[in-house]
Amino acid sequence: MKTVRSLENFDEYNTVEPILTSPRSLEACRRCGIIPKELTYRYPESFGTSSDSDEILQIRWQHFEEKRKEKLSAVREERQRVGSDDLYDATEGGTGGPVNYDKSSAVEREQRQIEAMKARRQAELDQMIAYEIKLQEVAKEQQRQQEIQKEKERQLQLEKIRRQEEWDRLKKEKEEQKARDEEAAEVERKRLVAIEFQKEKQRQAEEVAKEKQRKREARQREIEAAAKREEHRLQTEAILARQQAAIDARRQEMEERDRRRIAEMNERRIALMIEHEETRQRSALRIENAIEAQKNILIKKTREFNERQARNEVRKQQFKRFQQEQIEQNRIRAQQRSVEIQQALNKMERLEEEKKMQTLEKERLSMENISRIKGERARENLQKSEIQKLKQSDKLELVERMQRVDTYRRDQLLKKIEKENSRMKTLKQNKEELLEQRMAIKRQSEMERQRVIASMEKMRSSSKGFGGASPKAKN
Repeated sequence: MKTVRSLENFDEYNTVEPILTSPRSLEACRRCGIIPKELTYRYPESFGTSSDSDEILQIRWQHFEEKRKEKLSAVREERQRVGSDDLYDATEGGTGGPVNYDKSSAVEREQRQIEAMKARRQAELDQMIAYEIKLQEVAKEQQRQQEIQKEKERQLQLEKIRRQEEWDRLKKEKEEQKARDEEAAEVERKRLVAIEFQKEKQRQAEEVAKEKQRKREARQREIEAAAKREEHRLQTEAILARQQAAIDARRQEMEERDRRRIAEMNERRIALMIEHEETRQRSALRIENAIEAQKNILIKKTREFNERQARNEVRKQQFKRFQQEQIEQNRIRAQQRSVEIQQALNKMERLEEEKKMQTLEKERLSMENISRIKGERARENLQKSEIQKLKQSDKLELVERMQRVDTYRRDQLLKKIEKENSRMKTLKQNKEELLEQRMAIKRQSEMERQRVIASMEKMRSSSKGFGGASPKAKN
């Protein structure tokens, strides 16, 4: 035995046809203009494609679920009224067999029922007319709402175009301002670089001038040192020459004395030979000692001169090393200065790049904020559009439901008319049967009366034949 599917044991997750099999549940759905499949549960994924966002699917599902629950509640309430409705009992719940009427009051009941039927028909016609007027009003309102929605969409499109133009204008102004700022920054950077280059060039020129001055001073000092050395050499040579001259003069003087002494000794040669020889030897010894002393002095002075020359050479080498060190230090300082300048330029470029990156980051954040706002607005517009579509769909669904209800009511009216026609036909048949019965009764009564009259006539005739009629027979 198959299970009856009704609203009382309704399984909203069942999508296998038929959804409902109970006549009263189906009747409640027809009265509400609801298709049973509209009462089943649907998952959010069934409301769109993969291109639709989850938010739109959620809005559609939530809207459908609210409407579904409202429909389910409405048909269940209508189901409670179906059991006590005479119209349903007459069309679906009744036996559909012939109706028995009391023939004695059939005409009166027929007249009352005919008047009631006319009144119901008139009420139903009035209701249908009102329903048609309501449909026209709904259609006009729907058309007006569509025109309003089109006007709103047109205004929204115009506003969107205006905002896009405003955005393009602001973007163009920002780009132009950015280009001007970049150009001004580039000019300022070039100006600073030029200033720094001029400063560096001036510093290099000063360094070159200082280096030339130092070289001139070094050369001057070297010339002065050479002049001093030459002067010292000349002085030394002069001293040596004077000393040599003094030695030569002294030697000549001593030789002269020696000649005089030799002359004197010649005079006293014999007597003073030994003394003169000793004196000569002593003089020669003194001369040799003097010469040795002068040689020692000359050697000492020469050694001192060589030492001074060596010290001068050492100082010269030291001065050269000092110059080289100064040149190297200047080169190192120049390199350091160049490195510092390069670092300053790099720093300026880095600061400029950071400023540019900050500007780009601000612009990116601004673009992201604008994109986010536009995305939110687009999402809101999409949600509003989706909600408007759902409302439009609700209106169309309401019209379809009203059309289904109207179709249902028309069908019910036709059934009622057929029922009334059948009832009137039955009444007519009953009236004909009553008339036939009345005629049959009348004929039977007439025949009975005629039979009675004939019997009475026969009895009268019999009474006359016996010479008189009895009183009872007369009566």
